[in-house]
Amino acid sequence: MTDRLLQKGPLSFQDHWNLSGTSPHSVRTARVEIYRTMRAQGVPEETAEDLRTITSEFVTNAINHTVSRVLFVWAQITQTEAVVGVLDRGPRPNKPLKPLHPTIDQEFGRGLALVDQLATRWAARGIGRGTAVEAAIRLPRSYQEQLSTSDPALFLVPPQGLTSQRPE
Repeated sequence: MTDRLLQKGPLSFQDHWNLSGTSPHSVRTARVEIYRTMRAQGVPEETAEDLRTITSEFVTNAINHTVSRVLFVWAQITQTEAVVGVLDRGPRPNKPLKPLHPTIDQEFGRGLALVDQLATRWAARGIGRGTAVEAAIRLPRSYQEQLSTSDPALFLVPPQGLTSQRPE
């Protein structure tokens, strides 16, 4: 995706995956790949875990609420934030996405409320017939300092078995 919802600043790292929009196994795959990718790039464990949870919510929603056969999942790291996102192929919801406030007895409806709690910021936007959702978490200062003093090429090496997409 070139038209990013939340991107602030130049990219230090970017990767993406195409996953099945019809298989519940895609949720696990997305969780594993996001966590592995973020940790391989030196993102602190707690932040990587939060990004994994957010990705799980986004992919689950796309599988449960759209008819997409393919989901596009991505991860990005800028100088100050780690970002994850999911694009489905629709159909788009008739109303804007927003967190619900379910009662204690309700089984569903907590996903976007959880995203709202974990993310520094998040956004959703219609793209074509589908919806792109993206969430950013501010990286700790220690990581930001590490990025600013490191060779940027070090952060463009993807985890084993994945293909990096170089920043534009």
